Amino acid sequence: MEQFLDLIFGSGLGLAAFSPDLLDIDQKLPKSDIFALFILNRRGQLTMSDLAAELGAPLSTLTGIAARLTKRKLIVRERDPNDRRSIVLQLTPEGRDLAQHVEQQIGQFIGRVQSALTPEELNTLLELIGKIMRSLSVRPGIEQQPDAEQRPRKILIED
Repeated sequence: MEQFLDLIFGSGLGLAAFSPDLLDIDQKLPKSDIFALFILNRRGQLTMSDLAAELGAPLSTLTGIAARLTKRKLIVRERDPNDRRSIVLQLTPEGRDLAQHVEQQIGQFIGRVQSALTPEELNTLLELIGKIMRSLSVRPGIEQQPDAEQRPRKILIED
């Protein structure tokens, strides 16, 4: 399932390519915002730094995502009671409903794909998706750094 999610959120395809029921959401929210909701739904509350790391995005990008989602009342931002320097994000009931709806639609798509293939074909498909995603993540002419150096740093922000 994770490889399918990488395909969905890591490709240029919109959510509507996987389910026409997601067209409205796809037009109203950027994929990065939807993915942030999806991660928060799966992991529960996260600090800004942790969610930025999960998204593979710099903290400055996550600040914009969090602002948009807060404005739409899909998440709430609060100070961490254990560390007042950190901001914790969590879904509102509306945000949770939206994330669960998207996950349900994607799950139905994945279910249709799985039912159409034998286990061997599914394994081959997942291997090919992984290979394609790895090849698309490499930029020609740019030397790749080890994974540890590519992860964003955790930076605490103060208001």
